[in-house]
Amino acid sequence: EPFSKLDQELRGRFRKQVFAYAVKNQLPTLLVTHDPADARAAGGDILSL
Repeated sequence: EPFSKLDQELRGRFRKQVFAYAVKNQLPTLLVTHDPADARAAGGDILSL
């Protein structure tokens, strides 16, 4: 849960930065979270267990 302890504003900024960096650099990325909003913000396929 990499963004769970951040306030809403900082959380949104960090999500945008991290996911934009991953896309720009074509990095395979695995995000483990309990927050569906974080998963959707990643912009890729979502696997729910």
